[in-house]
Amino acid sequence: MNQQWVMDVTEFHLFGEKRYLSLVLDLCNGEIIAYAVVSHPVYRLVGGYIREIFYIPSA
Repeated sequence: MNQQWVMDVTEFHLFGEKRYLSLVLDLCNGEIIAYAVVSHPVYRLVGGYIREIFYIPSA
């Protein structure tokens, strides 16, 4: 559908360590467009989504 997307980053505590689940969700059909699990919430995570979703080559 690609009409309205939202992004979320959620912090989890697993086995004494922090993990961050980040995803992009299409609100029209509930489809997960992209996701990642990382150990640190950094801008690279969000910037990577934008490049991946819109096929923008990295500099």
